[in-house]
Amino acid sequence: MSQTVLLIQDDPACAQAVLEALSDAADGPIQVKWVRNCADGLNYLAAEIAAGEKTPQSTAAILIELFLPDSQGIQTFERIFQAAPQIPLLVLSDLRDEETARLAVQRGAQDYLLKIRMDGYLLSKALVTMLKRAAIAATLFEEKARAQVTLNSIGDAVLTTDIRNDVTQARAASLKMSYLAQHDSLTDLPNRLLLKDRMAQSLVLAHRNQKNLAVLSVDLDHFNHVNDALGHVIGDRLLQSVARRLTGSVRASDTVSRQGGDDFVILLSEVAHAKDAAVIAEKILTELRAPHQIEGHDLFMTASIGVVTYPADGASTEELLQNADSSMYHAKDNGRNGYEFYRPEMNTRAVERRSVEEDLRLALLRNEFVLHYQPRINLTTGAITGVEALIRWHHPQRGLLLPAQFIPIAEESGLIVSIGRWVLREACRQARVWQYEDLPSIRVAVNVSMVELREKDYPEAVAAVLSETGVEPGNLELELTETFLVQDSKLTAEVLRSLKSIGVMIALDDFGTGYSSLSHLKDFSIDTLKIDRSFVHDLTTDPDDASIVSAMINMGESLHMSVVAEGVETREQAALLHKRHCPEVQGYYFSRAVDAADLPELLRRNPQNNIFD
Repeated sequence: MSQTVLLIQDDPACAQAVLEALSDAADGPIQVKWVRNCADGLNYLAAEIAAGEKTPQSTAAILIELFLPDSQGIQTFERIFQAAPQIPLLVLSDLRDEETARLAVQRGAQDYLLKIRMDGYLLSKALVTMLKRAAIAATLFEEKARAQVTLNSIGDAVLTTDIRNDVTQARAASLKMSYLAQHDSLTDLPNRLLLKDRMAQSLVLAHRNQKNLAVLSVDLDHFNHVNDALGHVIGDRLLQSVARRLTGSVRASDTVSRQGGDDFVILLSEVAHAKDAAVIAEKILTELRAPHQIEGHDLFMTASIGVVTYPADGASTEELLQNADSSMYHAKDNGRNGYEFYRPEMNTRAVERRSVEEDLRLALLRNEFVLHYQPRINLTTGAITGVEALIRWHHPQRGLLLPAQFIPIAEESGLIVSIGRWVLREACRQARVWQYEDLPSIRVAVNVSMVELREKDYPEAVAAVLSETGVEPGNLELELTETFLVQDSKLTAEVLRSLKSIGVMIALDDFGTGYSSLSHLKDFSIDTLKIDRSFVHDLTTDPDDASIVSAMINMGESLHMSVVAEGVETREQAALLHKRHCPEVQGYYFSRAVDAADLPELLRRNPQNNIFD
């Protein structure tokens, strides 16, 4: 018998994501009843109660967003919770409403889930945990009721063995319920509620005894790559391994807590100096770097750590957690695999980052992205041989944003998958439009992130887009970075083999910066090498760079690959590359990235015999 989840929220995109996630849940399909406001949710519950003799029978759980057209904030939770307190309730929250979601948990919600980090696996796991807790609560209620009935039948008599067993079982169920409510179901670490309780107690003691304490926000670097490449089961085992190492790195009096996903918080209940927290942070980084051996895989994991101390960096639990989070993001921005102590100016940056992450979710729905195209030039003929599609974001408040301002955040949040699919489809659609306009045939290059390539259905998605738009596979080039080649050669070979079977071209972007070997280039059938702009920048003034570029050009030629030099900005650079027999170039000297509407004029121009005039 399938279970029903009541979904109360007003966002069609989020509702669709929930429907898709629960349609193939691990424990069997789950039916979803979707209503868009609080009143309809209350009516549905009332009808169920009336039909089920005052006990809702089919609704196993409630998913609710707290800001609805007819009810706002904590009031929304209170109205639904009072109508059916026995049904476990999970709050769906935006980042800006996280505090309200936490308040709902304190008042009886089982947990909350950030919509921006929600995927099918996390949602189904959260539901399973909720239902287990509800089952324990039901057991507790039944045991207490049975014991009470027996006591009433014998008055003041001494408890029989059966009654004592009933009471013992009820007490055990009560303790188990309390434990589950305060601990993470995967790692068995304290959850956010227990952490905040312990922090509140520690702050009182630290204030009374004039002592220092420290809080470390620990976020694993690129953990989503493990889930994407090896699956959530391996990812869960890795999180359990990380939890053990974190616990082993601190004292028994300290608290290691999992906040959700790959986010951990560590409370050092007493430190003499800030440098003591730094010692712990360094120990954690060392422990995590050692390979995690999980089901035949040696997984290497690093982390970014933010460090705050009391009373220097905050006087309350929320202030310390927020500032630790800010410093952790700063550690990520500074290259990851390190730690940063909090500084006041970090808060502005953290708030900015969260705001961008939230707006990214809406950008696709609002059609705020646009593609510009930068031509690739044949150095001998001056003809345009291809274009690289480059995404831009027309943000309603911030104006035109370049990829560096939002793509790293999209990759960390997982939003890059949906954004990348849009880029692929839009670039192919535009290529087909140019073909209809009888323009010279050119190849369109699209940048692909590692997160996208690790999606199991990526080759099938590429084939579907080509079929949908009518673009010939040979006119599409997918650009990936060297880092992808060296991280997981078996997975890489598999993905590239599938893509090559479709007929698309593969380019290695930023060549020279990712430590790939000649064997990688040969084994993975790369079609194009794109020499990184860092080597081209000082080409005319640094003999070493000139030699390196020459070696790359010769290597590409010997391996029968096309070679493109990126970042060509001056006539001198272009002339030297031509002298070194570089076939193609790309850069501001020839053209910046232009709007799709402006490219036809460039394509219709007759190529000049001498492009250096």
